[in-house]
Amino acid sequence: MHAAQLKAFKSPIARKAAFLKKAKAAATIHKAPVNIPSTPVACNDGGTLTFSGTYDNVASTFAINFVYNDCLEYGERLNGPMSISGSFSTGNETFTITIGDGDGTIEALNTAGVMIDFKAEQFMDTTYTTLYAYYIADMSVSASGEVLSTGYSLTMTANGKEKYSDYTEVYNMTFSNLKFVSTFVAPATTSAFSGTDTVDGGFTESWTGTSGTESVSTTFTSFVIAWSVPAGAAYYEFSADGTVATDFTPNAYCGIEGTWVIDTTTPIQIDNNGVPLQGVMVINSN
Repeated sequence: MHAAQLKAFKSPIARKAAFLKKAKAAATIHKAPVNIPSTPVACNDGGTLTFSGTYDNVASTFAINFVYNDCLEYGERLNGPMSISGSFSTGNETFTITIGDGDGTIEALNTAGVMIDFKAEQFMDTTYTTLYAYYIADMSVSASGEVLSTGYSLTMTANGKEKYSDYTEVYNMTFSNLKFVSTFVAPATTSAFSGTDTVDGGFTESWTGTSGTESVSTTFTSFVIAWSVPAGAAYYEFSADGTVATDFTPNAYCGIEGTWVIDTTTPIQIDNNGVPLQGVMVINSN
C-alpha cells in the first residue's frame, strides 16, 4: 500500500479528535446534557462540515453526526456522512464510528444524486484542479478500552467496505466481523508482565488493474497469541493457537492457500540474544 492509499485510509479516523473538539466546543456553552443543533462549519478552502447530535458531560456520553458537503481541506474534497457515538470515563472509553450510511455496501450517490457514503477525493495541488485518486467507504468500527492499575484491555470490531482508486488500479477491502482483542498485565507486586492478542472474523482484499482482478480472503477462528516475560527471567515466551484460513482468486496467483489449525504444545522461549531455548508448535496435527 503506497503513501496515497495510507493517507486516504487514515483520513476518516484521523478526524475523530477534531470532530469531538468542535462538538465539545458547541456543547460547553450549554448545561449538560445538551442537544447540539445542526451547525455548519466552513472548511479551510471551501465547502462545509455540518454536525449535530448530543453531548453529555455529566453522563459522559456522546452521539454526533457529521455531513461533509464539498469540504475542501488539506488537498482533499470530502463528501458524505459519518457518525460517532460512545461513552467515556477515567480509564475507559467506548465508541462506534460509522463511515457512510452503515449498510455495508458502497453506493456513493443515491437516486437523488446525494452522497450517502463517505468519499475523499485527493488532488495533486492546493488549487484542487488535478484529481489523482479517491477513497470511498461504508463501514463501522466499534472499540472499547479499559486502563487498569495492572494493565489494559482493548477490543475492536470492524465491518463494511473500503475502496481506493488512483484511476489506474482499484483496491477493495471488506471486513467481516473482524474482531481484535488485546490484553496486557503487569502486576504491581512483581516485575513480570504478560499479554494476549486474539483475532476472530475475516477480511478480503482485491486488486483490479490492467491484468485483471486478484483477491485473497483471510479468516481467523479463535486465533490467540499469548506472551509473557517471567519475573527476573533472561527470556520471553509465547504461543500461538487457533485456526487461520486463506483463499486466493484466481488460484493461478495462489500464495500459501488452505486452512491451518495451530497448536503450541510447549511454549516457545527465546533468550535475550534471540536464541531459541525450547518450544513445540503443531500445525494440522503434524
